[in-house]
Amino acid sequence: MSYLITSNIPDENVLRANSGLNLPYSYTNNLNDTFKIPKNSQIAVESVKLVKNGNFSLTRNNSTFAFYFGQDVDTSITDDWINLLSYAVQSSPFEFSSNTSFEGSVDFIATKLEEVANKIIFHPNLLENASTGVGSQGFKVVVERNASNLDFVGFKFTIESPTTSENEDLSGSLTTADFDVALFSEPGTFAWTPGSKTFANNGTAGFTGTNTFVLQKAPISLVDGKIVYQLTKQDGVSQRYGLCRGLGDNLLGTGFKPQYLFESIENTRGDGFLEIFDYEVEISDNASGTIKVFYMNADPALGATVVGGNILMNRAEFDYRYLNGGNYFNAKDDDITKITFTVKNERVKIQLTNGSLVETVLTDGSSVNSASNVKPVNMATRFLFPKMQIEGGESVQILNYESVQIKNFEYGYQQLVELTKEFYLRMSLDSSGPALLAQMETEGTKATDFSSLLGLTVANRIDYSAKLIFAPTQLYPFITNNCNSARALGFFGRAIAQPTQSFLVGDELVWISDTPPTLRNTESLFVRMKNLTINSTNLANGRHSKILYHIPSFSNTDNSVGTLFFAPNEKMYIDLNNTEDLFMNSIEVDICRSDETLATSLGGKTTVCFHVRQKS
Repeated sequence: MSYLITSNIPDENVLRANSGLNLPYSYTNNLNDTFKIPKNSQIAVESVKLVKNGNFSLTRNNSTFAFYFGQDVDTSITDDWINLLSYAVQSSPFEFSSNTSFEGSVDFIATKLEEVANKIIFHPNLLENASTGVGSQGFKVVVERNASNLDFVGFKFTIESPTTSENEDLSGSLTTADFDVALFSEPGTFAWTPGSKTFANNGTAGFTGTNTFVLQKAPISLVDGKIVYQLTKQDGVSQRYGLCRGLGDNLLGTGFKPQYLFESIENTRGDGFLEIFDYEVEISDNASGTIKVFYMNADPALGATVVGGNILMNRAEFDYRYLNGGNYFNAKDDDITKITFTVKNERVKIQLTNGSLVETVLTDGSSVNSASNVKPVNMATRFLFPKMQIEGGESVQILNYESVQIKNFEYGYQQLVELTKEFYLRMSLDSSGPALLAQMETEGTKATDFSSLLGLTVANRIDYSAKLIFAPTQLYPFITNNCNSARALGFFGRAIAQPTQSFLVGDELVWISDTPPTLRNTESLFVRMKNLTINSTNLANGRHSKILYHIPSFSNTDNSVGTLFFAPNEKMYIDLNNTEDLFMNSIEVDICRSDETLATSLGGKTTVCFHVRQKS
């Protein structure tokens, strides 16, 4: 009689259990010496210990969750606009899929959850960076296991904190293809000279209203990102420089302008679409080059238009003259050579620099007095691109373009809506989106006290809270009404899941399931020995087989997943059909399904013990 102990790995180091000859569902054990199986012997399975990964099933009824990245909602504040700068955005694996369910291993489900999570970030600095080894990697969703790395305990969501380390000055690597002119200007009317970083409008002299240019390569970083315009002419020509949300459509050649925009805005210069600047500095074409600052605004007290009871955004002037004795700065008279826009989360800083390198900050978003600030950045304007209007025959230098490059990013609307990374464009294409955007922008720009605006932490991290929302909550009504994944993903009792740490503490946010999600795996498994002379018949596939044992669906402790142990009360011996002694130096063991495909749902360490006896 012989007792054979086999295993895919000799110890408990499960990290070795998924490669080469050590697979938990197919392995080979070799001996230094041969062993003898006497003639006319039989073999039976004495016990089986394995780690059976459960299958997870996602449906439309258990897979929807939302992501919120913004200020903590405060129901006590009097200015509701603070709570409207950010929105929770929900999605599920089925939003852009015809599938009715996804079922598979927990690792497979983790990839589906990761795909969903990365579709609802809508923040340039959180998305996966296009530069290898730099900055954020977007959401990562992995399977969380216990200390022995055997049993599934839940899902782990992580997202990295963006810092200034991922910012890239692209001014030295721009090409003509990086300027979006198709929507705004005649082809061939401009030129970019990389060496001097000079952009020239070679069109007809004067201002026609179509001399508009957008740097579309990448959005400005919201973590101390900036654009620096160097003036090449200070008087006598009309010039406008600033930042604007993505408006272009690379596929259809049309643009999206807000439905809540007052149509007659600056129509003296052409279509309002061309005139949209979320933030701008205008240099008049007079001899002094008078400098004015404007921004898109929805406060009727500051110039927004009311039509039929609805507030429409309009071009509002930011009057900074109190900083200069009640006077405007003049580009020529004050020798203004540079205009700089810097973005720090919700705060926008605009400054002028003269020829003596003296800087004057017109606004930085930190003043308590709303009259001393332009509008805060909200979700509709998180993707900001440099935009300029200059007369034909004129030019400007772009000295600095601190942006964040995003993997697989395209400026403007993409053919597959699910790939569109900008909240404004995604909502513009949704039937209910414009109304949501209008509420955000018309209420979110009527600030009376800017003391609640958030910038960056002392470590130059975004001073925001991040939340995963798995069930409906009144703090984020409407948009979270369909969230239904709390129980399925192991966050039951936590509609709003806070991460284990904030960006104030570390460089990563982490969410881990509170309880192991329910898994099922009731597939029938079998023990097969490929290199022994046993004969069985598998009627399920109509073939002869080397299967010698059926592993029950449930263990001796009534579990169907995790670490399982099986020991038959009565062994079933199968003839080896060896008329002579067998001398062997290896044993090959497979764990397979009824169709004899390998049971790839197994993980960790597998141990199968056999008993060999001679026939009586």
